[in-house]
Amino acid sequence: MLKDVGMLGDSIAYGYADDQDLGWFSRLGQMILKNSGETYFFHNMSQSGDNVADTTNRAISEVLSRHFDFGKHRY
Repeated sequence: MLKDVGMLGDSIAYGYADDQDLGWFSRLGQMILKNSGETYFFHNMSQSGDNVADTTNRAISEVLSRHFDFGKHRY
């Protein structure tokens, strides 16, 4: 089963100034894919320069535009 993982955040999650242009979220994704037999798709919805208010304002539209299936799971 394909599993979607999303991230909203700021420049650190986005990967600004990362020598590999990944950011911590993409690095986490690489580790998960390497060590898991599951299939994941990672959505980095972070924006460099975002603050808490910016992220909150974008959260609903970002999540809905990607059609995440939350099903019965609660995280």
